[in-house]
Amino acid sequence: MRRKYTTKLFAGLGVALLTAISCSFILYAYERPNNVAEVEPNNTRKTAQTTTQNNEIIEKVADLDFSGRYSISGKADSTDDDWYKVVLTKGEQYLSVIHPYGDHATCVELLDSDNHVIIPETYGTRRNVVKFDSEGGIYYVHIKGALEEESEYSLFVGTPMISSGEVNVLLSTSPASGTIKRTFSLADETVLPENAIVSKIVLRDLLVGFSSACVANPDYPDSITYSRTSSSGPVGSSGISLKSSWDITFYPKETVKSLPVVSFQYCYPVCDSTMYEYSPTLKK
Repeated sequence: MRRKYTTKLFAGLGVALLTAISCSFILYAYERPNNVAEVEPNNTRKTAQTTTQNNEIIEKVADLDFSGRYSISGKADSTDDDWYKVVLTKGEQYLSVIHPYGDHATCVELLDSDNHVIIPETYGTRRNVVKFDSEGGIYYVHIKGALEEESEYSLFVGTPMISSGEVNVLLSTSPASGTIKRTFSLADETVLPENAIVSKIVLRDLLVGFSSACVANPDYPDSITYSRTSSSGPVGSSGISLKSSWDITFYPKETVKSLPVVSFQYCYPVCDSTMYEYSPTLKK
């Protein structure tokens, strides 16, 4: 049975507020309510610092609920070994070491409670993400600095970290009046991550020359209509696939020369080390 989803639509907010929202989303990617700072000494397996299994749910993160996000922020250099202990449930898990400021000078390995190497020591990239099968129980993460200078990192063990981004869609038009409908697809856009879901849709400058607009996705039952005075329809965490088809109908008050920029804000699970541009612009 297909779940019923709705999407948030914000329109006419202007570039300044959109920029503020964008900056907030960038911060949300790394700021966490359950983030713990590294505590020394944690230089040996015996003194390993305890962390909690990450348990992020993408639909909750899309609605700005980060209650399942657990991580540790630390620093390491060539003279510093950091050890962490975590209890994991059985099944598919991810070891993620994120270097938020571009540093990637750490080496990372994962061991089980019997000191067997589960993930061999690997030099980190900006995102060092490895999937593994957990047998359940205690695991140890060993992070070692590779340079004399300190490298900052964030450690997640468990479900994939959920990150965020946005994509701006420029819709072509010639001077027109009356109802204007645009249909486009984001399904084959390689600049967008797979399994991304929409968290918000912003129509920039909709109030300039337009009375209302309607955003719909053919694969989902609900759409949102925006007017100059109110937004109708249910509002909540969407769950709508970003990489799908979209129908947008505009109702101009007069002849218009351009259409509002459509900005999709989205969340996606970080399941590998691929980096995506935060805010690409696509022409449709």
